[in-house]
Formats: sequence, structure tokens, C-alpha cells
Amino acid sequence: MDPSPAISPVAPVALDPESADAIEPAISAPAPTGEARTEAARRLLSLLDTTASADPALADVTMARIFRLRAAAARGQPYLSDDDEEAVDGWVLAEQQAARVSPPLRSRAQRLQQIGEALMGGAPVASGDALLTRTLARIAEHEAVRRDAMRLEPARPQRLARNAASVTNDVINKDCNRSRRRLGRHINKSG
Repeated sequence: MDPSPAISPVAPVALDPESADAIEPAISAPAPTGEARTEAARRLLSLLDTTASADPALADVTMARIFRLRAAAARGQPYLSDDDEEAVDGWVLAEQQAARVSPPLRSRAQRLQQIGEALMGGAPVASGDALLTRTLARIAEHEAVRRDAMRLEPARPQRLARNAASVTNDVINKDCNRSRRRLGRHINKSG
């Protein structure tokens, strides 16, 4: 078995004719040696120089996002991007009206609203007294079921009382017998 990881083939990329003509002399020229080689490498690497600077805060935010996404993926849980979370919050605060969400998040909020409408089947969401009435009815129904489940009704009340009396008599008899034995031992030791 080959221990090296499989490398997927990369499609060849062709240079445009102008770039190919510009690079051809460098390829066909003899390879530089010594100081000339070092200078050629310096010039080649200078092409990678940039005036852009890395913002440490941006790097921190990017790394935090990567770690959070990896952790969520490892747990197998679905997750929202930061922008989607902000769009959800904005949509909720805007009373589920995507048009009232701030412009940078409005397109995400509109997609969220479309998903919500598709899930609800276009039916309007109940509001006000109707919602309150339905909610209270569900709570009352749940409480009735819970109360019925907690009710204890003995099958045979007389048998339960007889069993309780029997257990009590057994305990009293054991205590009496134990006390008699102790008293008998005490008398034997004294006498």
C-alpha cells in the first residue's frame, strides 16, 4: 500500500502568448551560477513583494471563525455563518420584515424570509389574542395530562391497609423479641 496521499490531477494552465514570449528568454538562457543565481532568485522573489499589510485583528477574527466552524463540523451540528446570524437577529428585531433590516444584511434577511414563508406554507402567523388563546389552551392541555399522570389511585385500599398493619406488627414483634433477649442476657449476667 502506498503511504503517500493521493494527489488529484491539476488541469494545465496555459500562458497567454504575450506572457509566453516574455518568459521564453529566461527559460532558454543558461542557468546562472554563484552570485548571478542569487541575484536572479532575489529578482524573482521581488515579484511577490506587496504593499499590503496584514491586520492582526482581521487575522484573529478569521482564525476564530475557522476554529468555530471546525468545532461545529466535528460535532456534526449545523451552524450559521456570522453574517447569517446577524441577518437572523436583524430580521427578528425588524419584526420579521426583511425590508426593515439594515442594507448590508437585507439580501440575507430576504432569503431568510422566503425560507420562512415556504416553511409556513404562506399561512399568516397568528398574532395578538388568537396566539395567546392558543398558547394558553396548549399549556392547560399539557398540565391536565401531567396532573392525570401524577394521580395515584390504589387498586385495593383494604389490602394496602392490611399490609401496612402487618409490616408494623412485624417491626414491633422484632423489637420486642430483641428487647426480651437483651433483658434475658442482662439477667443472666447479673444473677
